[in-house]
Amino acid sequence: MSSKIIIFEGPAGSGKTLRAERFCETTPGSTLITIPWITRPRIYPGITGRIHALTKDFVSFMLALASEADIAVIDRLVISGIVYPKIREDKAQPLDFHTFWGEFFRIMSIFSGLSRFADEEYQSRQYRLSWYLVLPTIGAINERRRESQREFPYLAEIELSAYSQVA
Repeated sequence: MSSKIIIFEGPAGSGKTLRAERFCETTPGSTLITIPWITRPRIYPGITGRIHALTKDFVSFMLALASEADIAVIDRLVISGIVYPKIREDKAQPLDFHTFWGEFFRIMSIFSGLSRFADEEYQSRQYRLSWYLVLPTIGAINERRRESQREFPYLAEIELSAYSQVA
């Protein structure tokens, strides 16, 4: 079971996934937690987006805790759930960091009765969380986005500004 969990956060196209992958390639005992059946969770507006984001975050966190690796690496967790509702100006009040974690752990406690994570071993686990915010320049983000040939729903300036406010 992982004793350290590292989370990479940042705007779309900032290079966080690449950095997370490279970190795992060069750091013995680390693994990247992926959930292929949950894709692009931050694009849904309102409560649907929140539920989707909380579900993805819950599953990512549980997989990180259960991982056999010494270091579990997650590409986005919680902070994106604060940033994107603010960008979209959802009608629902955007959650601040403490409220989001409160909701996250409330949902975890509901699911814990349905999973092996209710086991005392998991409840008393000691682990360290580390966040790395990947905040390159607007020009660097735009260059990466052009190279990816994907569409992005928000301007790099808007995302970078929102992430900078959280940092």
